[in-house]
Amino acid sequence: SVTSEPEHPQNPSEHDLSREAPYVSIELGALDKVQTTEMVGQMLGTERPPHQLSDWVYEHAGGNPLLIEESLSGAVSGRAVTNEDGQWLVDTDRLEKVKATQSVTGIVDSWLIRLDEKELELLRKASILGDTFDVDLLQKLAEVRPEELFILLNTLENENILVPSPENSTKLIFSHKWVRDIIYSAIEKERRAGLHERAVRILESDYPDKEEVTDTLAYHASSANLVDESVKYCTLAAKKALKVQALKTALHYYQWALDILPQGSNHQRPGILEAVGDLYRTLGQYDEALNAYNQIISFRSASPRISLKIGQAHIRKGNKEEALAIFKSAIEAIPEDKNTDRVTVLSELALTYLAFDEYDKAEESAHQALRIAEEIEDKRGLSRVYHVLGLIKSSRENFEKAIEYNLKSLRMKEELNDAKGMASSHNNLGILYWNKRMYDKAIESYAQSLTIMEKVGDIAGVARAHNNIGLVEMQKGSWDDAAAHLRESLNVFERLNDRSVLGQLYMNMGAVADRQGRWQEALSFVEKGSSMFEQVGQQFNLATCLRDAGTLHLRLGNMEEAESRLKRALTLTERLGDPLAQASVLLDLGYFHREAFHWKKALNCLKRSLEISEARGATERLSSIKSLLAEVYTAKGDLENARKSGEEALQLSVEVDDPAQIANTHLALAQLAVAEGDDLVADDQFNRAIQGLSGLGKRYD
Repeated sequence: SVTSEPEHPQNPSEHDLSREAPYVSIELGALDKVQTTEMVGQMLGTERPPHQLSDWVYEHAGGNPLLIEESLSGAVSGRAVTNEDGQWLVDTDRLEKVKATQSVTGIVDSWLIRLDEKELELLRKASILGDTFDVDLLQKLAEVRPEELFILLNTLENENILVPSPENSTKLIFSHKWVRDIIYSAIEKERRAGLHERAVRILESDYPDKEEVTDTLAYHASSANLVDESVKYCTLAAKKALKVQALKTALHYYQWALDILPQGSNHQRPGILEAVGDLYRTLGQYDEALNAYNQIISFRSASPRISLKIGQAHIRKGNKEEALAIFKSAIEAIPEDKNTDRVTVLSELALTYLAFDEYDKAEESAHQALRIAEEIEDKRGLSRVYHVLGLIKSSRENFEKAIEYNLKSLRMKEELNDAKGMASSHNNLGILYWNKRMYDKAIESYAQSLTIMEKVGDIAGVARAHNNIGLVEMQKGSWDDAAAHLRESLNVFERLNDRSVLGQLYMNMGAVADRQGRWQEALSFVEKGSSMFEQVGQQFNLATCLRDAGTLHLRLGNMEEAESRLKRALTLTERLGDPLAQASVLLDLGYFHREAFHWKKALNCLKRSLEISEARGATERLSSIKSLLAEVYTAKGDLENARKSGEEALQLSVEVDDPAQIANTHLALAQLAVAEGDDLVADDQFNRAIQGLSGLGKRYD
């Protein structure tokens, strides 16, 4: 890897490596990484120092005890590491900017004073290539004969200034990062830029296709102040990163290119800003995406698609009025002869209405788009409109019509040879079959989507397909299969660091672990999900995670934590104006208060949940509420209401064919029979409950 130019307090031209060092060289044995961590911990007075700090110290000090002490001292004095309430915290941005102290410089000088000018000159040129460098590239940059290079490198290795790379036998590493930084900073700036430019030309000659070394070329071109080449290679490095779904790396290179571009570079800046906006949107960072897109609008050459992307970002943020205004304005701005654009924007407008549950307006916009697409025989537009109509029908639970529209969309995409579009249609069909409880058909559709994504090399698409198959396996009760598919998906998205998707995956993994009885593991996943959703501002999903965390804490006996999570979830659902979610949390609070023997509070929560659920027609929730009400009324001695609630709960559970809830209701009725002193009825109800619970595992065999 290579690093950007380090900052040091001294003027590079004033630092003379040949001057006499004021420090005496003391030979100390090098510590390994574990020993370095232990030493850092001892100096900080903790057994577990932050790993980011100990890694940084080891990288810079190379295990040298004197440098370890001075490196840590520099980090503390630079406030890169601080102690708050007995806990050491690391500011990684400040840590990367920590400069070599006078003491560090003196220690390094005491080593370098032993070298002759040829050895120092080779180190200067090696420092140009980074912390790790290729020996062949160094030979070309240094312009020395192979046999002379061998002798010089042998000396530097014996002095433990350079060491072989453990990962690549053709590369060497500076054993202490401070050594490289200090040598590099001592090179006069103009000469340094010239050496970086020479490195660019050597690499361009040695690697005609450039892709293998685009990141290295970007570094050297930037350090040589070659603006055009820097932007070119940063952009190529970003595209290279995107091929392997390294989104954060791609974002880094695009932003680097923007930093290099001089103001007024209107030709390249819009395209790079769009790429930055797209990456932020994919990562769920919608404010940053909007900032990038809005910068493009100021350019005359801005494409109408930027307005669509701004609208889509507003939808993700829940900004209804902003999104609608953008799409309506975009429609008015479309010239009469640009009907394909009109189809696209009307489709987006339909999706906006759909996102905010305005189904009639969504259908109206979609059918306008359909009429235009049919008139101009726009196959791509038709495939898009059929897809949108399928989503609308699905939202209205007209699954047969939704399947019909999605099959039409799939046929269009097959005619267009649109592989990713076909994968998307198969995915949508999987969702629809799932909603119809046709689980095998759903898995078949998801598997077809997965196969296509594998063929086109869409890693994220493959991961999403694994997630969806995992969800169906969860629905079937095949927990091991579900966990396997979800783990495949999680491995990819953890690499991509897509926080929005990670939040969903952690929730799903938590649900699987919960059903397998691994509650502590489930809680860990759910808490991770909460963290992800909080970071990206997805409040609805955060409320769900908080609710799940509350119920898991309850099962683990963590009563204070359970109540805290559930109360926070209730506050959030009330603020979001989501009555059904509010009813769910109130039901969970009812369970909590039952476990805490707070019968009055339990009754109050359950009555509120019942009132909301009845008003909203949430039949499946009604059975759970009334079953729990039967238990609470029994505990309070109100046996008449207990029987009424229990019998209603049983009837509702049978109507919705929920075997787990049927079994739970039989348990509630058994408790009621015990309270009434009817042992025969109690035994019968207990037996029915046990039979129901034992049959759950065979339901999908």
